[in-house]
Amino acid sequence: MTNFTKTLLVTSALITAGTAAQADDHGLKALGLTGDKTLVLIDTATAKVTKTMDVQGVDRLLGIDLRPNTGQIIGVTAEHAIVEIDAETGKATEISKMDK
Repeated sequence: MTNFTKTLLVTSALITAGTAAQADDHGLKALGLTGDKTLVLIDTATAKVTKTMDVQGVDRLLGIDLRPNTGQIIGVTAEHAIVEIDAETGKATEISKMDK
């Protein structure tokens, strides 16, 4: 199974759970992670990727979360840092560090 296929499966599960979907003028969008640090925005109406963005300032992301109430994109790095990712620039800013 390719990383892209895994991303789509995970994204579909998140949409079903209601945690990674947000409404806008064009319908529902889903956010996914592919590769080590590439975000993909997927239009759920067409199942097409509408935007890709490499996250800056990290070597690798283990996972992401879209906070529906605030629109924040939160990521967890391989170094156990919790980062906020700017949706426009892709810049990651560390907001916390987990104990190992």
